Amino acid sequence: MLSTKSLVVATLAASLALAAGACGGAEDEPELSAESAAAVEQIEAFCDEWNASLDERGEFPLTEFDAENPSVDELPTVGDYFAAGQPARDEMIASIAAVSVPSEIQAEKDTLVEALERGQANARKQAAAAQAADVDGFTATLDEADASQQAIDEAAEALGASSCTA
Repeated sequence: MLSTKSLVVATLAASLALAAGACGGAEDEPELSAESAAAVEQIEAFCDEWNASLDERGEFPLTEFDAENPSVDELPTVGDYFAAGQPARDEMIASIAAVSVPSEIQAEKDTLVEALERGQANARKQAAAAQAADVDGFTATLDEADASQQAIDEAAEALGASSCTA
């Protein structure tokens, strides 16, 4: 069973950690140029803004929600909660996509944007299914939510944008 926090993270990449990582961190990672580090910091700032907007929604509205076996009566509330974060996520993705980065990190930025777009597409399906109280449609999105969140986490880590991970 997915916890409420895991579900929110998986569908919206919510509750993202606020940590610096612009210059990499692992010993086997090369140091980024100053220009690349500045671009990553800019990307992290967009993720931080999104994190703050998600915090403004408040706590997840249900304390005992079981994502794998949801109540048809609870799903519309869940869908509304998830949908509330989508405009800010769209803005974050567009802002990150528009950041000009040096070639040394272009592939990593592109991978992050693609992963975020994949996650957003699934989050839209999940919210729509929940708002329609479609239990089967909602639960059909769970595996993709997990997979897309993993892709986001991996892409953000590769870029050194830890504010963009769960």
